[in-house]
Amino acid sequence: YISLQELGKFRDLIVEAKHKGVEIAVAVGKRMLDENVFIFGAVDFNEASVAETINQLTQLQNARVRFAYGKLTSDTETE
Repeated sequence: YISLQELGKFRDLIVEAKHKGVEIAVAVGKRMLDENVFIFGAVDFNEASVAETINQLTQLQNARVRFAYGKLTSDTETE
């Protein structure tokens, strides 16, 4: 069960993530809605933590891209 208020907060989080370019959050949010799967307490946050959560997701996504780019351009031999 998820309340309409929690669903609204969840929607706001996904919209802000999309505006910040955190594509994985959008995909996960869509999948959660499609499958009707929610982690209890996952959407219980205050207004200040929304921006913090988006920033953390953005930093994580950027770190993964940098790591993948490093692996792609490293001087290791290909098999």
